[in-house]
Amino acid sequence: MSGITFGQPFPVDGPLPVAPARSLLTVPGVLQEDAGDSRWMNGVSVYGYPDGLPLLWNPCSTGTFDVKSDESSFETPEFASFVAYLPITCSSFSLAMDPDGFAQRAEKALDATISFIIEKALAQGIPTLANPSLADANADVLAAGAPVGPAVGLSYLEDAVGDTGRAGMIHASPGVVSSWFATFPMQENLSTLFTPAGTVVSSGGGYRGATPWAESAASNGQSWAFATGPVKAWVAPETTLNIKDVLDRSNNDVTFRAERYVLVEWDTSLQAAVLIDWGNECPCP
Repeated sequence: MSGITFGQPFPVDGPLPVAPARSLLTVPGVLQEDAGDSRWMNGVSVYGYPDGLPLLWNPCSTGTFDVKSDESSFETPEFASFVAYLPITCSSFSLAMDPDGFAQRAEKALDATISFIIEKALAQGIPTLANPSLADANADVLAAGAPVGPAVGLSYLEDAVGDTGRAGMIHASPGVVSSWFATFPMQENLSTLFTPAGTVVSSGGGYRGATPWAESAASNGQSWAFATGPVKAWVAPETTLNIKDVLDRSNNDVTFRAERYVLVEWDTSLQAAVLIDWGNECPCP
């Protein structure tokens, strides 16, 4: 036992926070380049494309019974930006040796987890903002709001996407996505999942707890999943408050906050939801 010294525990770094391998932000086309133009922080008005489907017309027709329609519609929703932040607090006496390193711990944790809060803002909205969200009153609730098995739920969402005549996106919690893998093989690459029909899947913990307006919250082993068109997200460079701005002189505690402005949007023309019982191993309703 010689050579062993007893004393205070030696401080070492914990495991580095790591971002999920797959999330909303890893879906190709979602994360947008800021490129120094930060006007999106003021909020955006989304100028959507026509949301209808092509119509048929017979070029040999005559009279007024086969007139080309001029009806069209497109969405122009507005989205405000918000701040995603993560605090870390310590005594100023313990902090004196390495304040920059201490602040960076909050930044690294925010980098790893920011996809969660973006998914949550997209799915559940922000109480103090009027941003559209996947679970707001405009959601088209499928299967009359009744829980269905994983395969059936995915089929409902796929048909909702198919009815638009264009590519869409499915949003679901990791539990739901894992149940789909157990039911049938899904296509995948390093950062993205696809259904057998080729629809991209966003898997994220931020979708848990999202409940369409006026619908019942999911029970244990269940979760609401959603279908939309493509989604875009902007994330500003992070900023951390200086120590002079965050010192609480009443107790000498120091709080650093890693912060980023964020905006997430979609055109709202497709907004469907289904309650999936991922604890139900039977692929039937």
